[in-house]
Amino acid sequence: QEVTIKVRNATVDQVVDEFRRQTGRNIVVDKKNIPEDFRIDEFIVEKELVRSALDAFVAKAELSLEQVSASLIMLSRPPRLTFNFRDADIKVVIDMIARVSGANLIISPDVKGTITLSINNVPWSEVLDAVVKTLNFTTVRESFGIIRIIHPDELLKQMETRVFPLKYIQPPSIYSAKVEEGKTLSGRPVTPPTTIEEILKRFVLKQVLETVLSRDATSRTLGKLDFDPQQNIFVVRDTKVVLDKVGEIIAQLDIEPEQVILDVKFVSTTNRDLLEFG
Repeated sequence: QEVTIKVRNATVDQVVDEFRRQTGRNIVVDKKNIPEDFRIDEFIVEKELVRSALDAFVAKAELSLEQVSASLIMLSRPPRLTFNFRDADIKVVIDMIARVSGANLIISPDVKGTITLSINNVPWSEVLDAVVKTLNFTTVRESFGIIRIIHPDELLKQMETRVFPLKYIQPPSIYSAKVEEGKTLSGRPVTPPTTIEEILKRFVLKQVLETVLSRDATSRTLGKLDFDPQQNIFVVRDTKVVLDKVGEIIAQLDIEPEQVILDVKFVSTTNRDLLEFG
Protein backbone atom coordinates (compact mmCIF):
# COMPACT_ATOMS: atom_id res chain seq x y z
CA GLN A 1 0.00 0.00 0.00
CA GLU A 2 1.31 3.42 -1.00
CA VAL A 3 0.58 6.91 0.29
CA THR A 4 1.02 10.42 -1.04
CA ILE A 5 1.25 13.19 1.56
CA LYS A 6 2.21 16.79 0.95
CA VAL A 7 1.94 19.11 3.96
CA ARG A 8 3.66 22.24 5.23
CA ASN A 9 3.51 23.81 8.68
CA ALA A 10 1.29 20.95 9.86
CA THR A 11 0.68 19.51 13.31
CA VAL A 12 1.39 15.90 14.17
CA ASP A 13 -2.36 15.19 14.29
CA GLN A 14 -2.87 16.55 10.78
CA VAL A 15 -0.19 14.29 9.30
CA VAL A 16 -1.43 11.27 11.23
CA ASP A 17 -4.99 11.95 10.04
CA GLU A 18 -3.70 11.76 6.46
CA PHE A 19 -2.09 8.40 7.16
CA ARG A 20 -5.34 7.15 8.71
CA ARG A 21 -7.45 8.41 5.80
CA GLN A 22 -5.28 6.87 3.10
CA THR A 23 -4.50 3.57 4.80
CA GLY A 24 -7.45 2.88 7.10
CA ARG A 25 -5.02 1.84 9.83
CA ASN A 26 -5.37 2.41 13.56
CA ILE A 27 -2.70 4.92 14.59
CA VAL A 28 -2.71 6.21 18.18
CA VAL A 29 -0.67 9.26 19.19
CA ASP A 30 0.56 9.72 22.75
CA LYS A 31 0.79 13.51 22.97
CA LYS A 32 2.85 13.53 26.14
CA ASN A 33 6.11 15.44 25.57
CA ILE A 34 4.80 16.88 22.27
CA PRO A 35 4.57 20.69 22.58
CA GLU A 36 1.20 22.17 21.59
CA ASP A 37 2.86 24.62 19.19
CA PHE A 38 5.01 21.95 17.48
CA ARG A 39 4.75 22.00 13.69
CA ILE A 40 6.20 19.96 10.83
CA ASP A 41 7.77 22.53 8.52
CA GLU A 42 7.47 20.27 5.47
CA PHE A 43 6.68 16.61 4.85
CA ILE A 44 6.33 15.39 1.27
CA VAL A 45 6.14 11.77 0.10
CA GLU A 46 4.65 10.63 -3.19
CA LYS A 47 3.54 7.05 -3.90
CA GLU A 48 5.69 5.74 -1.05
CA LEU A 49 5.16 2.48 0.85
CA VAL A 50 3.24 3.05 4.08
CA ARG A 51 5.89 1.77 6.47
CA SER A 52 8.69 3.71 4.75
CA ALA A 53 6.60 6.88 4.82
CA LEU A 54 5.76 6.33 8.50
CA ASP A 55 9.43 5.81 9.35
CA ALA A 56 10.32 9.04 7.54
CA PHE A 57 7.60 10.95 9.41
CA VAL A 58 8.70 9.49 12.76
CA ALA A 59 12.28 10.60 12.12
CA LYS A 60 11.14 14.04 10.98
CA ALA A 61 8.96 14.64 14.05
CA GLU A 62 11.43 12.98 16.48
CA LEU A 63 8.85 10.39 17.46
CA SER A 64 9.05 6.68 18.26
CA LEU A 65 6.93 4.00 16.59
CA GLU A 66 5.69 0.87 18.32
CA GLN A 67 3.81 -1.87 16.46
CA VAL A 68 1.43 -2.79 19.30
CA SER A 69 -0.39 -5.39 17.23
CA ALA A 70 -0.90 -6.40 13.63
CA SER A 71 -3.48 -3.61 13.21
CA LEU A 72 -2.45 -1.00 15.80
CA ILE A 73 0.46 1.46 15.70
CA MET A 74 1.44 3.70 18.62
CA LEU A 75 3.35 6.94 18.09
CA SER A 76 4.95 8.76 21.02
CA ARG A 77 7.79 11.11 21.86
CA PRO A 78 9.87 9.60 24.66
CA PRO A 79 12.26 11.91 26.54
CA ARG A 80 15.63 12.27 24.84
CA LEU A 81 18.91 12.13 26.69
CA THR A 82 22.21 13.98 26.43
CA PHE A 83 24.75 12.25 28.67
CA ASN A 84 28.48 12.16 29.15
CA PHE A 85 29.87 9.49 31.50
CA ARG A 86 33.39 8.18 31.91
CA ASP A 87 34.01 4.85 33.68
CA ALA A 88 30.67 5.16 35.44
CA ASP A 89 28.97 2.34 37.31
CA ILE A 90 26.24 0.88 35.10
CA LYS A 91 23.70 1.07 37.94
CA VAL A 92 24.35 4.81 38.28
CA VAL A 93 23.81 5.28 34.55
CA ILE A 94 20.60 3.23 34.59
CA ASP A 95 19.34 5.14 37.63
CA MET A 96 19.96 8.44 35.79
CA ILE A 97 18.05 7.14 32.76
CA ALA A 98 15.13 6.20 35.03
CA ARG A 99 15.09 9.62 36.71
CA VAL A 100 15.08 11.58 33.45
CA SER A 101 12.64 9.34 31.57
CA GLY A 102 10.32 8.41 34.42
CA ALA A 103 10.61 4.75 33.36
CA ASN A 104 9.97 1.87 35.76
CA LEU A 105 13.29 -0.01 35.84
CA ILE A 106 14.27 -2.96 38.01
CA ILE A 107 17.97 -3.94 38.14
CA SER A 108 19.11 -7.44 39.06
CA PRO A 109 21.97 -7.75 41.63
CA ASP A 110 23.96 -9.56 38.92
CA VAL A 111 24.13 -6.38 36.82
CA LYS A 112 27.62 -4.98 37.42
CA GLY A 113 30.35 -3.15 35.50
CA THR A 114 31.49 0.28 34.36
CA ILE A 115 30.79 2.07 31.11
CA THR A 116 31.82 5.21 29.24
CA LEU A 117 29.33 6.91 26.95
CA SER A 118 28.65 10.18 25.18
CA ILE A 119 25.03 10.54 24.03
CA ASN A 120 23.40 13.54 22.36
CA ASN A 121 19.62 13.82 21.95
CA VAL A 122 18.80 10.10 21.78
CA PRO A 123 15.50 8.51 22.98
CA TRP A 124 15.97 7.06 26.46
CA SER A 125 14.82 3.56 25.45
CA GLU A 126 17.53 3.38 22.77
CA VAL A 127 20.14 4.55 25.28
CA LEU A 128 19.03 1.96 27.83
CA ASP A 129 19.18 -0.90 25.32
CA ALA A 130 22.63 0.21 24.12
CA VAL A 131 24.02 0.50 27.67
CA VAL A 132 22.64 -2.89 28.71
CA LYS A 133 23.84 -4.68 25.57
CA THR A 134 27.33 -3.19 25.87
CA LEU A 135 27.90 -5.12 29.10
CA ASN A 136 26.14 -8.28 27.81
CA PHE A 137 22.96 -7.93 29.85
CA THR A 138 19.41 -7.92 28.51
CA THR A 139 16.11 -6.09 29.10
CA VAL A 140 12.79 -7.80 29.71
CA ARG A 141 9.59 -5.82 29.08
CA GLU A 142 6.89 -6.66 31.62
CA SER A 143 3.29 -5.50 32.06
CA PHE A 144 2.50 -1.90 33.09
CA GLY A 145 5.68 -0.60 31.44
CA ILE A 146 8.07 -2.30 33.87
CA ILE A 147 11.52 -3.10 32.43
CA ARG A 148 13.84 -5.57 34.14
CA ILE A 149 17.60 -5.57 33.49
CA ILE A 150 19.01 -9.04 34.12
CA HIS A 151 21.70 -11.47 32.98
CA PRO A 152 20.67 -13.72 30.05
CA ASP A 153 21.32 -16.82 32.18
CA GLU A 154 18.71 -15.64 34.68
CA LEU A 155 16.26 -15.10 31.87
CA LEU A 156 16.63 -18.74 30.80
CA LYS A 157 15.63 -19.88 34.29
CA GLN A 158 12.43 -17.83 34.19
CA MET A 159 11.06 -19.19 30.92
CA GLU A 160 7.80 -21.09 30.58
CA THR A 161 6.43 -23.42 27.89
CA ARG A 162 3.06 -22.95 26.22
CA VAL A 163 1.23 -24.73 23.38
CA PHE A 164 -0.63 -22.73 20.70
CA PRO A 165 -2.94 -24.77 18.41
CA LEU A 166 -3.87 -23.29 15.03
CA LYS A 167 -7.47 -23.55 13.81
CA TYR A 168 -7.38 -22.09 10.32
CA ILE A 169 -3.82 -21.13 9.32
CA GLN A 170 -1.72 -23.93 7.90
CA PRO A 171 1.79 -24.12 6.41
CA PRO A 172 2.16 -24.24 2.61
CA SER A 173 0.67 -27.35 1.05
CA ILE A 174 2.85 -29.99 -0.61
CA TYR A 175 0.24 -30.35 -3.36
CA SER A 176 -0.27 -28.15 -6.41
CA ALA A 177 -2.53 -28.18 -9.42
CA LYS A 178 -1.16 -29.63 -12.65
CA VAL A 179 -1.03 -26.79 -15.16
CA GLU A 180 0.51 -27.28 -18.59
CA GLU A 181 2.98 -24.57 -19.46
CA GLY A 182 1.83 -22.14 -22.14
CA LYS A 183 -1.91 -22.79 -21.89
CA THR A 184 -3.00 -20.67 -18.94
CA LEU A 185 0.22 -19.08 -17.74
CA SER A 186 3.68 -18.15 -18.89
CA GLY A 187 6.78 -19.47 -17.17
CA ARG A 188 7.04 -22.34 -14.73
CA PRO A 189 4.39 -22.96 -12.03
CA VAL A 190 5.42 -22.50 -8.40
CA THR A 191 7.02 -25.67 -7.07
CA PRO A 192 5.43 -26.82 -3.79
CA PRO A 193 7.67 -27.69 -0.82
CA THR A 194 8.70 -31.34 -0.54
CA THR A 195 10.36 -31.57 2.89
CA ILE A 196 9.37 -30.47 6.41
CA GLU A 197 12.31 -28.05 6.50
CA GLU A 198 11.20 -26.41 3.25
CA ILE A 199 7.59 -26.22 4.44
CA LEU A 200 8.61 -24.42 7.65
CA LYS A 201 10.96 -22.14 5.72
CA ARG A 202 7.97 -20.91 3.68
CA PHE A 203 5.63 -20.65 6.69
CA VAL A 204 5.32 -16.87 7.15
CA LEU A 205 3.58 -17.05 10.54
CA LYS A 206 6.51 -18.99 11.98
CA GLN A 207 8.92 -16.34 10.72
CA VAL A 208 6.80 -13.59 12.30
CA LEU A 209 6.64 -15.31 15.69
CA GLU A 210 10.39 -15.89 15.73
CA THR A 211 10.95 -12.12 15.62
CA VAL A 212 9.33 -11.60 19.06
CA LEU A 213 11.37 -14.24 20.91
CA SER A 214 13.72 -13.05 23.66
CA ARG A 215 17.32 -12.31 22.68
CA ASP A 216 20.51 -11.55 24.55
CA ALA A 217 22.89 -8.62 24.05
CA THR A 218 24.48 -10.30 21.00
CA SER A 219 21.05 -10.81 19.37
CA ARG A 220 21.27 -14.56 20.02
CA THR A 221 17.78 -16.00 20.33
CA LEU A 222 17.10 -17.23 23.87
CA GLY A 223 13.48 -18.30 23.38
CA LYS A 224 12.55 -21.43 21.47
CA LEU A 225 9.76 -22.01 18.97
CA ASP A 226 8.85 -25.38 17.43
CA PHE A 227 6.05 -26.31 15.04
CA ASP A 228 4.39 -29.73 14.73
CA PRO A 229 2.91 -30.01 11.20
CA GLN A 230 1.02 -33.19 12.09
CA GLN A 231 -1.05 -31.54 14.83
CA ASN A 232 -0.73 -27.98 13.47
CA ILE A 233 0.51 -26.54 16.78
CA PHE A 234 3.28 -24.22 17.96
CA VAL A 235 5.24 -25.07 21.11
CA VAL A 236 6.95 -21.95 22.46
CA ARG A 237 9.34 -21.58 25.40
CA ASP A 238 9.98 -18.02 26.56
CA THR A 239 9.05 -15.47 29.22
CA LYS A 240 5.39 -14.91 30.12
CA VAL A 241 5.37 -11.51 28.39
CA VAL A 242 6.63 -12.99 25.12
CA LEU A 243 4.22 -15.93 25.37
CA ASP A 244 1.33 -13.49 25.80
CA LYS A 245 2.56 -11.55 22.75
CA VAL A 246 2.72 -14.75 20.69
CA GLY A 247 -0.83 -15.55 21.77
CA GLU A 248 -2.02 -12.08 20.70
CA ILE A 249 -0.44 -12.39 17.25
CA ILE A 250 -1.93 -15.85 16.66
CA ALA A 251 -5.37 -14.69 17.86
CA GLN A 252 -5.30 -11.78 15.38
CA LEU A 253 -4.12 -13.81 12.40
CA ASP A 254 -5.64 -17.26 12.96
CA ILE A 255 -9.21 -16.27 12.08
CA GLU A 256 -11.85 -18.00 10.04
CA PRO A 257 -11.54 -16.98 6.38
CA GLU A 258 -14.49 -15.55 4.52
CA GLN A 259 -16.26 -18.26 2.55
CA VAL A 260 -18.89 -18.47 -0.17
CA ILE A 261 -21.51 -21.20 0.26
CA LEU A 262 -22.81 -22.76 -2.96
CA ASP A 263 -25.92 -24.96 -3.00
CA VAL A 264 -26.00 -27.45 -5.87
CA LYS A 265 -29.02 -29.53 -6.83
CA PHE A 266 -28.80 -32.44 -9.31
CA VAL A 267 -31.97 -33.14 -11.35
CA SER A 268 -32.31 -36.16 -13.66
CA THR A 269 -34.97 -36.39 -16.33
CA THR A 270 -36.14 -38.90 -18.96
CA ASN A 271 -37.94 -38.67 -22.30
CA ARG A 272 -41.16 -39.66 -20.58
CA ASP A 273 -40.92 -36.58 -18.35
CA LEU A 274 -40.68 -34.44 -21.50
CA LEU A 275 -43.97 -35.84 -22.83
CA GLU A 276 -45.80 -35.42 -19.52
CA PHE A 277 -44.55 -32.01 -18.39
CA GLY A 278 -43.48 -30.32 -21.63
